[in-house]
Amino acid sequence: MIDIDALSRPISDDEPAGPDLEYSGVAELDRLAAGTPGTIDPSTQELVGAAEVDVEYDKIRLTNLSDEEWKNIDVWVNKTYVVHVPKIEAKQGVRTLDFQMIYNIKGENLPTDNDKFPITDVEILKGGTMYKVKVKLAY
Repeated sequence: MIDIDALSRPISDDEPAGPDLEYSGVAELDRLAAGTPGTIDPSTQELVGAAEVDVEYDKIRLTNLSDEEWKNIDVWVNKTYVVHVPKIEAKQGVRTLDFQMIYNIKGENLPTDNDKFPITDVEILKGGTMYKVKVKLAY
């Protein structure tokens, strides 16, 4: 049985609520909760980067526009096709991904018939979180 009276008594006269457990790193927690500056656009929750789809040459140019290097990322195209990219440098780092590098679960390449299978969605799995990336067609 729980003794309610014992639970409601002050812990001590000097510290009736117990010891002060104030965390001195509140600013650090705020920074972590907000994400790393320059990595995520807070208005869209997209990674600060761009995926430029070149349908003539069947390539995607992925550009990291953030201040943070992207390491060990998986690039997902149309939520079905994926390719692992070890690193894209910060501030204008670019990786060109050939459609032949990007596979689905069946081992099939990303289709090159862009009229039937347009690329509308590029996402990056980074640090266990999936982020959208702005997609545009190359002209």
